[in-house]
Amino acid sequence: MSTWSVAEVSSLDRGAFLQAFGEVYEDSPQLADAAFGSAPFADLDALVDGFHAAAHALDDEARLALLRAHPQLGARRPMADASIDEQRSVGLDRMDDDVARRLAAGNADYVERHGFPFIIAVRGRTQAEVLDELERRLPRSTEEEADEAFAQVQEIAALRIRRLVSP
Repeated sequence: MSTWSVAEVSSLDRGAFLQAFGEVYEDSPQLADAAFGSAPFADLDALVDGFHAAAHALDDEARLALLRAHPQLGARRPMADASIDEQRSVGLDRMDDDVARRLAAGNADYVERHGFPFIIAVRGRTQAEVLDELERRLPRSTEEEADEAFAQVQEIAALRIRRLVSP
């Protein structure tokens, strides 16, 4: 994977910026468009902050839509290339039957309880850690989970940006 320098990112026109960073937030290129308004970026942290500021500016309905745009872990449905890569990194594309069953059941219970998919930054975690976190977070209040899921979305976005841009 080739990476951009912050200076290169800052010099991109809107179309090129959206092409490069439109999937930082799952199925939400409008956030990349909003982050583009923060250019030029002083450094990598400023770039990440521009994306985070765009997400924090969302109203409650748009924030819920952002959470609902995320794919369920281990699901076989269209998703951003970055999501495919992240899920592959923890082996969610090659689970044994027990893990697949537990994850599918946990995902279903989570969506039924909270109204949006279980979201966790999976890169660097194991399947067992993902399942443990799902089971730990499932009984929490939807308000707590919405806050946690949004924090996880922010972490995922930062990780994606840091994979695309060198410091």
